[in-house]
Amino acid sequence: MKDLGEFLKTERLRQGIQLATITEQTCVSRSMLIALEEGDTSKIGTPLLVRSFTRAYCRILRIDPTTVLEKYTGEIPRHERLDDGIKRFREQSLAARERGRLRLIMAVVTLIAIVAVYATAVWLPKRDAASTRGSSESANNDQGGIADTIVPDDVVPPRIQDDRTRPQASVPAGMEPGNPDAAAGAGPEALAGKPDKPAAVADVPQPGHRLRIEALQESWVEVRLDDKKVQGVLIAAGQNREWNVSQGLRLMLGNAAGVKVFWDGKRLKHLGKAGQAVRMRLPEDVSRY
Repeated sequence: MKDLGEFLKTERLRQGIQLATITEQTCVSRSMLIALEEGDTSKIGTPLLVRSFTRAYCRILRIDPTTVLEKYTGEIPRHERLDDGIKRFREQSLAARERGRLRLIMAVVTLIAIVAVYATAVWLPKRDAASTRGSSESANNDQGGIADTIVPDDVVPPRIQDDRTRPQASVPAGMEPGNPDAAAGAGPEALAGKPDKPAAVADVPQPGHRLRIEALQESWVEVRLDDKKVQGVLIAAGQNREWNVSQGLRLMLGNAAGVKVFWDGKRLKHLGKAGQAVRMRLPEDVSRY
């Protein structure tokens, strides 16, 4: 990286261009440009950032960035370097996934328990009661037929008070036997005593988040979704990008003032100044913006 940095710095000084001019036109902070000229990649971060800053630097110097990157490609690390923060984020993501799986298992067990309790406390007693009531009505019908064959015509048997021969006071008005028109016109009030059917158990919504970035200026963005591979993109001015994530993500902005960031439809404000590189974790850091 020192050879690349010395080449860029020498060419800049030869053309008489100040760092402030490059910062203003590329929206890359002065500290990042100095680190690039000194070959200090630890301050810049990932190889994607190094290549992005080098391309922006070369465009100001009117040099073909492809030729420069091919010449000094051996100095740019090829493998992604994970710092301690990213490792901790991966561990937290794995733990969150395990917790989500445990919650799903507990929800299924709870649903099965609710169905079992309902079947034991409501459905089985209703079925047994209906069976018993049908047997009683069948026995009463048999007894009534025998009584008709034995009792003489001049003897009136006493009226038996049972469920079928109770006083009409218990029957709602307009529901007398033999009056089908009145029964058909009975409103919902006459049926209010019927038990309601049990409500269906609602499905548990799946968690999820959406990240949307609108570029006001050409800006570089790095996104790590859950525990997946890092995605680094250079968004041109006026373009939008969206990502869907189930748990959370780690976001790095190369130009904090050059983009608008929306998390679940809410805009995150006061991200930083022009050319400032910003790192954040979402949704943990939403309250800060």
